Parts: sequence; structure tokens; C-alpha cells
Amino acid sequence: MIDYSPHTKYTAQKIQDKVTRGAYFYSSFSIDDCIGSTTNIKKLIEKLTIRYDLNLTSRQRNYRLKTGKPIADLIVQDVIYENRWQFILLITTPNSHKHSKQPIHSIEQQKQIGKDKIFEMEELSFSRANIIAETDLIHDYFKDDEVLNFIMSKPYLEMGFAGYSAELVRMTHKKYKSNSDKFYKTPSKPFSWTWRWKKEVVAKKKMDLVNITRITDKKSP
Repeated sequence: MIDYSPHTKYTAQKIQDKVTRGAYFYSSFSIDDCIGSTTNIKKLIEKLTIRYDLNLTSRQRNYRLKTGKPIADLIVQDVIYENRWQFILLITTPNSHKHSKQPIHSIEQQKQIGKDKIFEMEELSFSRANIIAETDLIHDYFKDDEVLNFIMSKPYLEMGFAGYSAELVRMTHKKYKSNSDKFYKTPSKPFSWTWRWKKEVVAKKKMDLVNITRITDKKSP
């Protein structure tokens, strides 16, 4: 499936949606679209469509997963003000799809016990051997040796927002007291995928606020 994105926010949402449904393997690259560029974007998309079977129907995609085969998604964004095209290739395997639908993962659930605050989950869920096996399955099926990243491995998938970098991470849900009068639906998973500013971005924003406060204090009578 191919999604053409009009802007970064849409791209980020699409990535988040697909990862939530099991697209755990990805590759991201950019193609310059400035004057003098020799890359034909239309032909490149056609080539990727054929290589990764991007024109399958929903029924065909589901059938492939059920028969032990991976499926691919491609997000294409024309980053107009930067004169480049952004490509994000996302791959879902039968195992990653199954994992994404499991309500609770025992190891991850145990790590959450006793922690009331929202925190980042760093457990990979897949062993190194599992990741290699899944990557081999993808390469063998698509007959391609594209370098793929695992979505739960560091460094995380990044995107730029207004000049700052954010990364896609798994964050646990807020816990509510059991004696609360309000009813809160218990989520099926102990976490959700979300975009978070990188630590250095947060540190810079905090420093900017401190500097603004200092300037304001100096101006005060």
C-alpha cells in the first residue's frame, strides 16, 4: 500500500498507525528534488511498487500474512520547502503482526508493576535471533537486501518537526487508583506508540525557558 503524504504531521500519524498494527521493520531515505536532480520520482515509485507488491488489496494483504508472507507499506512525502522527497518503507511480518495484536506481553507487564508514572518501555520483545530471522524472511521473500531497522531498537525512528527531532517510542499508560469513582477502561496493551521529543530537544527547550525567565526578571522593576 502506498500513502502520499501532504505534510510531516500526516506522515508521522501514518507511521504510528502502521507500526501499531505490526510494521516493525523499516527503511527511510530521501531523494533530492532540486534543479539538476537526475532521479525520476515517478519511475522510482513504480519500481518500488513492483518490488514490494504495494498495490495489493486488503484481502490479498491479509491472505499473505495468514500464509506466512510479509507485506509492505510505503509512505511518500514531497517535502516542498526542502526540495526533497521522503520515503518510508515499512514491513509487517506474520510474527510482528501477531505480536501487535497480543493484548498483554508477560515480560512487559512485569516491568510495569509497581510503577505509577508513565515511562518508556525499552524491552525489545523480540530477541536478536528473532529479529535476524524476520529480516531474513523479508529479504528472501522480496529478493532484496535493503538494510532494515527494527522499530524497537535504538536509535529509534526519527522525524523532524519545526526544526526539532522527535522519536517514535512506546510509552506506558497512566494508572488510575482502583477506588476512584470514575470508570476507566483498561487498555488491551500496557503501552501505546507515540512521538516524543528527543532528550536533547527537551533539554534545549528547558534552557530556552530558563533564559526567557532570566531576561524577564532583569526587565522587571
